[in-house]
Amino acid sequence: MVVGLVSGFVFLYLYTRLFLSPLFLHVEKLMSDVGDEENLIDTGEIKEIAERLAEKSGSSFMRKTAETDRLTFEQTMQVLSALLYEKDGYKQVLEIGEKLKDTHASEMGSYWFLMAAANGQRFSSLLEAGTEQEKSTARQAVLDASRRAVMLDPQYRTYLAELTRERGKDDDLKAFSGDKEFLRIIRSRS
Repeated sequence: MVVGLVSGFVFLYLYTRLFLSPLFLHVEKLMSDVGDEENLIDTGEIKEIAERLAEKSGSSFMRKTAETDRLTFEQTMQVLSALLYEKDGYKQVLEIGEKLKDTHASEMGSYWFLMAAANGQRFSSLLEAGTEQEKSTARQAVLDASRRAVMLDPQYRTYLAELTRERGKDDDLKAFSGDKEFLRIIRSRS
């Protein structure tokens, strides 16, 4: 019985150290590299946007992004985030975002957060002149993107809630501050 216990312990210890530990490290590396993959979608357009934003703001990050040979999804999200706050930039963000939907970008909470913000801007612009169908479509896009952002990273609950507050240019989702379904998304703990 003692030999069985000792050999079982040794077997499980070696199995864990030799097989499971490298497997856990591999999975952790895969999860931590989300966004480091190379983006091959609309790289020329994204670099042009980065160059334009660099000239306007003097941002060294945007300048470096405009000059890079290998554009990552994380860099793409940074450019789209800055573009979101240019006049009618949300339209271009939505256009590029639609093309990125079937790429590694969709595995990033930041992608869905940007899509929620851009669709929130679209929804706000439709409040005055849009049809009920357009408003409904934009609202549903905000809710879907918000759900996905929170599902991928629960920290986005806080970021989405911040966008509902009226203050300056970061109020993309202020029209959703009383929306019960949206509030359920950012308050849920599941």
